[in-house]
Amino acid sequence: MITLLAQTNSQQTPTQADLQLWADTYSLNHPVVADPNFGVTGRFIDGNTIALPSMTLLSAGAQVVSRDSWVTGSQVAANLPN
Repeated sequence: MITLLAQTNSQQTPTQADLQLWADTYSLNHPVVADPNFGVTGRFIDGNTIALPSMTLLSAGAQVVSRDSWVTGSQVAANLPN
């Protein structure tokens, strides 16, 4: 699991402090990284709009399994590499 943050509320690229604040606010224990201009996120979005927050589940080889929907623990487990 990874959280990608493209921009802050002021539409700036998140700093390390911004990323840490996000992780702390939501009690996240997985990586939270900056994704300037939706450079990575944009590869997994259909169309020209982004619904935020957006959750995408990828299988091995970065194949999209689920897009823009809640993902269950069993779905994650089923798509972990062997």
